[in-house]
Amino acid sequence: MAGFNFELPMTLKLRLHDEWNIRTTGRGIAEIEGGEMDVDVLAYKGDPGDAGRDGTPVQIHRAQIPADIPAIGSLSPEWIGHGWRVDGSRDVKMVVEEYPGGPVKFDTLTNYLGDKGDTGAVPTLAVRSVTSTTEGNGSVEFEEVSPGAYAADFVLRKGDTGAASTVPGPAAAVEAATDYEDDDTEAVTGDVLAKRSDGKWGPRKIFQSPGVYKKAGSAEDWLAVNSGNGWAGEYLSIVTMPMPAQPFAWEPEVDGMVEFFTTANVRIDLECRLGAVAGPLLARGPAIAITAFQNQWIPRVLSRAAEETISVPTSSSTIVPKNTAVNIFLIARKIETTAQTRLETRKERAYLRVRPIPVPV
Repeated sequence: MAGFNFELPMTLKLRLHDEWNIRTTGRGIAEIEGGEMDVDVLAYKGDPGDAGRDGTPVQIHRAQIPADIPAIGSLSPEWIGHGWRVDGSRDVKMVVEEYPGGPVKFDTLTNYLGDKGDTGAVPTLAVRSVTSTTEGNGSVEFEEVSPGAYAADFVLRKGDTGAASTVPGPAAAVEAATDYEDDDTEAVTGDVLAKRSDGKWGPRKIFQSPGVYKKAGSAEDWLAVNSGNGWAGEYLSIVTMPMPAQPFAWEPEVDGMVEFFTTANVRIDLECRLGAVAGPLLARGPAIAITAFQNQWIPRVLSRAAEETISVPTSSSTIVPKNTAVNIFLIARKIETTAQTRLETRKERAYLRVRPIPVPV
């Protein structure tokens, strides 16, 4: 039979079979159909290769607009693992290899960044214990006692004993002295240190006068006295000034003036007394016993005076105990006479001023 040659246009496809039984079968398969040839080529499965290099940590860069993302042609393989995200987008364009060892390209990772999570609790750290040791360098251990709350236990190496100091230490607090006594009342700003009667030292307050208490003749309770003719009494009240309690013992310092009108040459003084009309005398405004001054308005001006001297606060003393309210009386009193007369006082220009003066008791 004569031979002949023929040509067929054909596509050849090689199918590498990863089969270990080729050593036993020793054959492959070739298929021709419709101008295409598929050939099963026997092949040995290769041995496992070496471990690949470490991956590149992903680094995400920000781009305000898409045009801010660099062109892929300007990026070298060193940029593999870098990505860009446009503000407001969750997608990331990542630089990758087209194939191992090939050129780089952008691979868009859709929804690469998830939604922002809720803000977590602020962690807290508390020192639970601190102990010393003479061995090692010390240590610290942390324990999460509750979610986000941690406790630390320190073991610190005790330092070496230093040399004795040559610098004097701070002076001891006055309150720590053995001869200090405050009777369980702590000192406050403004107190001074004073020696007590028991020989110890303690705080003492320095009091100042609160100022002057005043009453003018225009006050509603200030009387314009008119005894009428033939007045045979001993005294007439003009005004009473209530004095509030003070936080210290005090003695009144008084000034005042009242104008008198009398019809006889009788001595009638202006007096200021403490606590009662017959109480301790604080001040006196003596009369001028001259006949020419009868039937005229003559002022009586108080001058400080006293009938006794006493150093402790009692009912007969001019010293008012602390935290005690008291009344001060302004009166007109006949002096060493029982003669009858007419007495008038007037409110015009009249006044009384009282200054509490702190005193030690």
